[in-house]
Amino acid sequence: MMKSYYIDSNDVKLHVLADDAKDGKETILFLHGYPDTSASWSKQFEYFKDKYRVAAFDLRGIKNPFQETIPSDFNMQNLMDDLDNVIEFLVGSNGKVHLVGHDWGAVISWCFISLPGNLKRVFTFTSISCPHPKLFYDNVISNLFSWNLTQIQSSLNQVYKSWYILLFQIPLLPEFLWNTAGNLIWKPMLTKGGLPESDEMFQFDKDTILKSTIGNLSLYRNILKTGGADIPNLPHEKVKLPITVIIPENDLALAPMIYDGTKDYFVNADLQYLQANHWVHREKPYHVNQIIEKFL
Repeated sequence: MMKSYYIDSNDVKLHVLADDAKDGKETILFLHGYPDTSASWSKQFEYFKDKYRVAAFDLRGIKNPFQETIPSDFNMQNLMDDLDNVIEFLVGSNGKVHLVGHDWGAVISWCFISLPGNLKRVFTFTSISCPHPKLFYDNVISNLFSWNLTQIQSSLNQVYKSWYILLFQIPLLPEFLWNTAGNLIWKPMLTKGGLPESDEMFQFDKDTILKSTIGNLSLYRNILKTGGADIPNLPHEKVKLPITVIIPENDLALAPMIYDGTKDYFVNADLQYLQANHWVHREKPYHVNQIIEKFL
């Protein structure tokens, strides 16, 4: 049975959703993206709960009964500290978890495993709908200046897909739009993201939509404010951690080309392509769960 816990992490109180510890069973820790909460992993919780201890947590910025204010610091080091503190809470100082991240949850996880000292905390990593953030940048920039029209076009296509990141930089405007027109934006966004209308996310009320969208806008604001300076570089030594990268080929936010070069740095990475959209773990949960399980 999943239970809610609230743990301290630097300047915030994090909501952790976790099953009871099970003797001899390894822990899978799921990290959600934007706009989401830990509840977005419900289809994975149900599938894995009998074989593993399943857990997730709400990223900083998402309000809970013990964290009503939005934190000011979304530096990547704080985000990685949050992850480390949750791992500590779940499995202790010497334990390991299987990491599964979607969207921003994968960004944080990529950064976490890029630091050699953190590899001892992770059995495997599954990234869904997200490459390493430095690889994203390198692929977009290198293609733009490649003098190859096809590559230039692919980069411009990715820039077009990323329009919302620029929108989120405008002070107060995204908050105003979500507060005043959130219900009108939410359902078309989910449809464009490939979710079937039967998905429970279509039934979210205004409060749930705002919980998923407002407090963590600074994930995007910080990364442009710092110019990505707080993002760990791609590792100098090849990382041998078992990694699975699930790439939805119809992703509304990310083009497949931004994953190019993954295996140059993460030599045991297995790239799995699916005919699906951004929320592939909810659009095609059976396929995603099968891929995750195969590589655990």
